[in-house]
Amino acid sequence: MTKPHSSEHIRQISIAERLRYGRLTREQAMALSDNEKRRYFYSIQVRHRNLANVEKELSRYISGNTDTRILTLIGPPGAGKTSFAENILANRLKATELGQRPFIMVSTPAHGSNKVPWTGMYRKILKAGGEPLVDFKRVTDVADGTVKVRSNSIGSLSALRDSIESMLKNRMTLVLALDEILHMLRFGAHHDAIMDTFKSLADETSCQILLIGSYDLFDLAYSYGQVARRGEIFYLGRYGHNFTAASRPSAPANVEDLEEYTSIVLKLQARWPLEDVPQFTDIAEDLMKETLGIVGLLKEFLTQCLVLQIENKGKWNSAFVYQAMKKPYVIRKIRNEVESGEKKMREAGFFDTSFGSEFASKIGVKRFVA
Repeated sequence: MTKPHSSEHIRQISIAERLRYGRLTREQAMALSDNEKRRYFYSIQVRHRNLANVEKELSRYISGNTDTRILTLIGPPGAGKTSFAENILANRLKATELGQRPFIMVSTPAHGSNKVPWTGMYRKILKAGGEPLVDFKRVTDVADGTVKVRSNSIGSLSALRDSIESMLKNRMTLVLALDEILHMLRFGAHHDAIMDTFKSLADETSCQILLIGSYDLFDLAYSYGQVARRGEIFYLGRYGHNFTAASRPSAPANVEDLEEYTSIVLKLQARWPLEDVPQFTDIAEDLMKETLGIVGLLKEFLTQCLVLQIENKGKWNSAFVYQAMKKPYVIRKIRNEVESGEKKMREAGFFDTSFGSEFASKIGVKRFVA
């Protein structure tokens, strides 16, 4: 058996491990083995303004007192969308009774075929929900008070779909999160059919569907009329730019963004599990530019710096900065994707508001007196 690459190995961290690592003090983290130190640091999730804003906005829609069925979380690669769903939403939506699964999350499979991978995704949803005997699901019909099982429906798409609806109802699932939804977006001719399926599933089960992906997902959600009427799009963005209709992608970073980004660097720096702690805050502004203001890219850079320092017996070397940073052509590719996506959202009016402050200020308040 081949040994997994270190960067691949540290990514294979369960939610339980993240919670355990999150409770460790820096002194306890320093006592970990070298391999555990890598995993510990990678598992850290730092609270920051953009993350808190999205959590606050989403919280208004997952309270259960809303008609919004389709939720869409969009952001640049590395923005922390997956960890946000795994950590924050999973912790918020906890079971209060035996058998409950208020939050279920799966990564959409990619089968490499020219068909929408519904079967693979349905199976993953059932397994994530703890459903038994997934391969033996059948379609049942009720006629005259009698339940009949279709003998030729074992493992069929209809059987899996029926089982999902039943499971989501019985387990009182509030939110079903579908990550890496990009795997389904390549079937361009089926966009409406895909969204119709999600909407139907949400309506049948009273469960909200949370779609997670990058900018291509915006096209799917924005062009689908039901999302405009009964859905909501959330953006987990980056730091360093203003995204109003009049702003330019190359506009200089504002002071608030730089301060917030520096505080993120400081928080991660404070959790460094080695005696020699590189002062990354000294180059915070440069780091924000090089990582495009994306927290995930910053985290990946710092993790690689840690790995290099561990391999150097804990001694820091400034050359690690150049070795850990992604190659310029990779950064250019990510920048082009991000700026193109932001431009698309800006031109669609996503960052605008329908009412200006001059309208809101006209609303008076009158106290009711019985």
